Amino acid sequence: MTRQIRPALVVRRLSAALVCAVAMSAAFDRPVRAQSSALNYSFDVPVVKLVPNPCTSGFALVSGSMNVSITTSASSSFALKATFNSSGRADDARVDGSVISDGTQKPAYTYTSSVSADATFPNGKPAYFMQTLNVTDYLVRSTTTDTGDSFLVNAVVKLTFNNGIPELPVVQRIDVACGK
Repeated sequence: MTRQIRPALVVRRLSAALVCAVAMSAAFDRPVRAQSSALNYSFDVPVVKLVPNPCTSGFALVSGSMNVSITTSASSSFALKATFNSSGRADDARVDGSVISDGTQKPAYTYTSSVSADATFPNGKPAYFMQTLNVTDYLVRSTTTDTGDSFLVNAVVKLTFNNGIPELPVVQRIDVACGK
């Protein structure tokens, strides 16, 4: 009996898992919320997610880490910067997330990415500010020949700031697309 895979369901479960990982990581690495003119907030999130490979009928188990860094400063104006750096690898996998290791698999994928956003408020600290970032990872096989199955994983992350203090980043959506 064959089982139909619903990529939308897989992506929803992955989104929920990544949000939980971000929340757990932030809970163990809370910034001191003192009244000051600057905030430096940084934490690492381990990433493990099963994604459908849109270039093949298979899946890839992505493992790596994402560093989230948020910096604010205040003088006559208020400035903030958010940076997401990610890197890792992905292996061919089955729908249950187990890595294929029977000799038929191709070399692993690798990826790195970095995205940041800056905002300056000339009239001082805003009461509320929301920014959406697209974090795109391009997964390419670690081989010298093109295998034709490189693909993109794009996560849409929402950042919210209340009185200059960041709330937990929220993954709103994860999309995959063939990189051909």
